Amino acid sequence: MNLRNLAAVLMLLTGGSDAFAAFDLHLKSATATATGPNQVEYTVTIEAKSGTVDVSASAFNELDFSVGIWLNGGPSSATPCNKNINPAPDQRGTVTLKETLTAGNSKTLSFTVNNHKTGTFSAPLVWLNFDCGLAGYSSESPGANTSAIGDNGATISGGLTVSGATIPEPDLDTTITAATLSGSTVKFEFSVCNKGDADVSKSFTVALWYDSGAILPKAAGSNCGTLGTQPDQKSTITSLAKGACQDVTLSATVDQIKRASIRPGVLADWDCEIKESDETNNGSVRLLPLNLPWARLAISDFTVDSASDPLVTAKVTVRNGGASKADAVQVRLFVDAQNTPSCSASGSLDELLGEIASGNAKTANFSTTLENGDHELAVVACGSGGLDTAVERKTVSIGKGTQPTTGPDLYVDVFGAVVDGATATFSARVCANQLASGPFTIGIYYDSPDQIVCGQRAADETKELDKLDANCSEVTFVRGIASSGTYRALVLIDPQCALGTNERNKNNNSGTTTYVVGDGGKGGGGGGCTVGGSPALTSVFFLLLLLGRRRTRYR
Repeated sequence: MNLRNLAAVLMLLTGGSDAFAAFDLHLKSATATATGPNQVEYTVTIEAKSGTVDVSASAFNELDFSVGIWLNGGPSSATPCNKNINPAPDQRGTVTLKETLTAGNSKTLSFTVNNHKTGTFSAPLVWLNFDCGLAGYSSESPGANTSAIGDNGATISGGLTVSGATIPEPDLDTTITAATLSGSTVKFEFSVCNKGDADVSKSFTVALWYDSGAILPKAAGSNCGTLGTQPDQKSTITSLAKGACQDVTLSATVDQIKRASIRPGVLADWDCEIKESDETNNGSVRLLPLNLPWARLAISDFTVDSASDPLVTAKVTVRNGGASKADAVQVRLFVDAQNTPSCSASGSLDELLGEIASGNAKTANFSTTLENGDHELAVVACGSGGLDTAVERKTVSIGKGTQPTTGPDLYVDVFGAVVDGATATFSARVCANQLASGPFTIGIYYDSPDQIVCGQRAADETKELDKLDANCSEVTFVRGIASSGTYRALVLIDPQCALGTNERNKNNNSGTTTYVVGDGGKGGGGGGCTVGGSPALTSVFFLLLLLGRRRTRYR
């Protein structure tokens, strides 16, 4: 019992006043509002169901009522009031009545609880006079500790959510600014900024990948320091004040990079040493075209002839579209391969082509005898320094009188996407094994989870080319994307099968690429691409698209 209530009781015991004749209180309602970190304002409406509470008879002209709050369920409705009630309330408060309350009238009062417990509570219980503080002079307690919750309790409709105090945290953000070539050295420049509300007072690692295929998230949990492949280089920043940025420059030689690096990626705090307010913006990948002196091999023609069934001959032309020569080039032919054909796989027929100068091509010729039935022939070209091409495939039927078709072989050589915000730019490099007059329709399907062949359905957008040849042509599409997510685009030559049997091979008319739209990181997005149905590296493909290729007019 508090001092005010004690004074009132003393007045009653000494005969000083009979103002506190029996009355019956009723808690009509209770609400709660989170007003700040660890702080809640409770509002209760009290009604005098019978009798009169005349506060003027109190020594202090006011009367305090204790309030107990159980956040996750409390005593039953039959529990007697008790100053040592079990379970004890999670929070306590006091409301003060400063004016007389007559029977049938009510008063709304408020009190604030600081250092409130945090969390989400579905139906907190509020109990007026839970500790029997009015015992002895109110019908609330005809006998000490015998009154139950009864109509003195109420639950808070809609529940209550209380958050804790916000602790200021840093927020690391990266931006790749440039990648430049000087002689045989490539210089990568990027900045790391702290956009958060607190300083970074200890050192952290910034990782660099020369050629990254996707936006990098910050590693988490057991993956810290082991995200994907090991970075090509690391740099250490000792501290970074809030609002500050630090420029970082790392260099590598052309020999270290070895292949076209046009999508460098960086990731701040790679080993997860810093707790941040936003862990999703630490990575950055950017498309940066470089005129790097590398060779670049591609299979520009692959024909199979089974006219002398069961003898099958194959001709494979390999073209070097890069800026330097390709050494020790060989072509590997696989027949009904059990494993994925590659430059390291066994079980192939091989032919060494040797050196191929920049802009030149060489042809490998194979012959083999096959049994009756359908067979898959796959070829891959390999060069020193990892200049492997995508795998190209053909199917041949033996013993069925199959004759080779005539006409050009049209194919998708490169297809990839670059994402900037909510806009995706798609570039496709399409070629023919010989000069072919059009028009040729190139169609794109912006979200195609399944493979599509010509005549299956109309493309989302099309463009036409007047002609195609071995020098290839580039077609570009641009799409705005409203929703974040991962998409798979497909590009298809002749989507309506207008060429019919005039095309030698339709198996390599398509290419796919996966692209990501959303807040996964800064700089563009994109993913691995598939050309002619085979996986390839987006970064290598985009190099040729960006190194001054001629553009074909669209009609």
